[in-house]
Amino acid sequence: MKRPLGDMCADIARYAAARNHDFLAHLLRIAAVEAEATAPDESYPLPAIAPKDLVIGLWDWDVPNNIRHLDETGASLFGYARRACFSEQDLVAKIHPDDVAEWRRKVLRTATNGGTYSHQYRIVRNDSPIWVRAKGQCILDKSGRPERFPGVVIDITATRRTA
Repeated sequence: MKRPLGDMCADIARYAAARNHDFLAHLLRIAAVEAEATAPDESYPLPAIAPKDLVIGLWDWDVPNNIRHLDETGASLFGYARRACFSEQDLVAKIHPDDVAEWRRKVLRTATNGGTYSHQYRIVRNDSPIWVRAKGQCILDKSGRPERFPGVVIDITATRRTA
């Protein structure tokens, strides 16, 4: 069975809002509207994972101060016990070595130019890789310098295994 992407985003937005993930819900509502406007007939097979089993974390990078924040779920994806601030080195230490260069390239390109970031890569947790999809939006200040870079990280391991 296939569902329109906009509908899928809207469903996940409602799920996130019900769990007080307001920022995530906001991003997903924007994605739903964008999907409806740009590709209303585009549909995707439903994932084998139920929405209640989705693991979605929030991240926010204060670019001028170079401070990265992960919420509790995001921190747990990277193998940390609690919400905290992380350096780039902390995060790179958790990314699969084969994926680090591409991760850095995409993050740097988005932080330099602003706009949307979207990337899939592996995190090594407990000596086992998990696949994540990260998506965010780099916000530039009035001078065109990166100011904030918030987004989401989603565990997609189950869907990668079935693909």
